[in-house]
Amino acid sequence: SEANGFLHLWDAWDRFPGGRPFPRKEKATALGMLSKNRGLLLRGSRGVGKTTLLKMLTMDLNSKGMDRKSIVFIDLEDPLWAPRAKIEKIFPALGSGTRLLVLDGVERLHGWEKLARQGLGKGITILASMTGHEEMDIKGLFTMDLLPLGLAPWVQLYTDKKVDSGAGEGAFTRYLMAGGLPVARQAGGRRQALQELFYSSLMKDVLLLRRVRAPEVLTAMAVYLMGMTGRPVSAARMRGLISKSMDQTRMLLDHLERSGLISLVSRLEDADRDANQASRLVFACDTGLATAISPVQAKRGLEDLVYLALTVSYHNCLRQGYKVWAWRQQDRLGLALGDGGGRLELMLDVQMKKGQADSNVLQSAMKKYGCKDGLLLTAGDDEDRAGIRVVPIWKWLIEESTDISENKISTVKPVKKIIPTSRQLPRHLL
Repeated sequence: SEANGFLHLWDAWDRFPGGRPFPRKEKATALGMLSKNRGLLLRGSRGVGKTTLLKMLTMDLNSKGMDRKSIVFIDLEDPLWAPRAKIEKIFPALGSGTRLLVLDGVERLHGWEKLARQGLGKGITILASMTGHEEMDIKGLFTMDLLPLGLAPWVQLYTDKKVDSGAGEGAFTRYLMAGGLPVARQAGGRRQALQELFYSSLMKDVLLLRRVRAPEVLTAMAVYLMGMTGRPVSAARMRGLISKSMDQTRMLLDHLERSGLISLVSRLEDADRDANQASRLVFACDTGLATAISPVQAKRGLEDLVYLALTVSYHNCLRQGYKVWAWRQQDRLGLALGDGGGRLELMLDVQMKKGQADSNVLQSAMKKYGCKDGLLLTAGDDEDRAGIRVVPIWKWLIEESTDISENKISTVKPVKKIIPTSRQLPRHLL
């Protein structure tokens, strides 16, 4: 059939361009999810490793007894599916012997949720990937977000050094500038490779998937926002600076966020309402992309490093399963972390200046919002204060993933259950 004629082209799911893939701890988490349910959706930005992890999971299931002939692997970015893939081409290929259906890039498959439900109903295991973070509600399908590499696996991957706080201190600034996207590992000119990845994402994940009447406006907005990582932005400012109308601004911001290029984090004061016009913190999907498209070639200043450090801190909080809000006190910006169920657990501040860090602003913010615990990340200070843990940022980042032996990575602390995104305010602030 036509479908089978297409499908044989993607039989090479056990091949990895560029050499043997670097193992990621997410594989064990993903296999654990599959042992409880028959479906798993991987979400994340372009280049974060979704396809590689899909292939690794497929290989693992095959090695555990799943016959190769029962596996259907489809690359939905292949031009043969253009202009848009249709589930009618895939249904005929799912015969009685199919046990595993792997869909790479389901944001391109219109109505794929119907295909997933039907496959799960027939007892077929579904593995899928999606560029971006669009919410899905399919019974029997777990969702797992992939994020850029943390500092510890990045140190091992790029430097082959022993992973400890000393190696982290030496590599931290380079980590901020290069980012944690493993796709750029083999690229000699990493800055150029990341630039190409950025514009590829704009084209493939936004312009080819959604109706955008002003692509030049979207591109300008994307470049501006990536350069603003860690800083507050507002739709009103975008309208006056780049866009022509508020409706266009909201639409373009939504496109960029759904594509996974940026995350917009609401302030604690605005978390209980749709605050599209209010100032929110914008975070690039990867600090490497933010620096790659920046016109600044020289060494970045202290202020720039603070915002890049705040971005990697935000990513690390997501890895730990926290719901994240933003707080602002005086001229300082920070993160407020909760469990998604109404409890504000921790408030975080980042300072990169040399000498003793100032904890007064963080203490004031903690008192304002009724939070008892604070975390102050610094450029070298390591002396706790009342209610506040003070620690060098590279040490904190490495503490979350330090058990690296025999080319395997595992976390020191158990990862909390990932909580669906919610705009709900902590109960004590309602």
